[in-house]
Amino acid sequence: MDKFVFKSELWVAQNTGVKVNTLDGFRRAISEVDEDTLYYHFYRSIFEFHFLIPTYSNDFAFWFSDNGLPILAEKMSIIDPLVYTSLGDVRAELSRVLQEAGEDRRRFKTPFYFQRAIRDVVELGMEADSVSSFIEMFESIGVYCLFYHLVTARLRLGESTNDFSQWLRAAGREETAKEIESLNPWMFSLYDMKAFILDVLKRKRNVD
Repeated sequence: MDKFVFKSELWVAQNTGVKVNTLDGFRRAISEVDEDTLYYHFYRSIFEFHFLIPTYSNDFAFWFSDNGLPILAEKMSIIDPLVYTSLGDVRAELSRVLQEAGEDRRRFKTPFYFQRAIRDVVELGMEADSVSSFIEMFESIGVYCLFYHLVTARLRLGESTNDFSQWLRAAGREETAKEIESLNPWMFSLYDMKAFILDVLKRKRNVD
């Protein structure tokens, strides 16, 4: 069995130069911006605000709310990125919601400035070669490590799973893997998610 290598993810925001202040302009931008830009605006709330549950789940929803489109803001906010395993699918769902919004020729009071995430993934120098050592190391990881292995893992793997569950399944811990997969990090803070996962790991340490 391969070792589990704990990694963490760091972001720097970069301006794309794309600015819109109409609904039509926003539609075009969503179809054209790169995936690192979609990633930034759709996942930023859980990456940066991991200590709370914000009013809206992504930057697009906040922008529409700020410009007096509460219904569109709500529709944007209920898009759960963890349903998708590719940013192409996220883009398609965003485009569908925007298309259903119809025409709106107003110039909004607040422009939307698109930014992209410049990401750096670093190894933490922790490698687990058993479930016991995995649990011990998991207790000391930070929320950005959790984000990398739990949230963006779906996009890297192209599957509705995460790095923790994938490794545990390979270690013969199927039930533990399934229970972790059932947890939704979009519904809780990352601190809560760490506590939930640690509870699962300890409860099932000798069960599977």
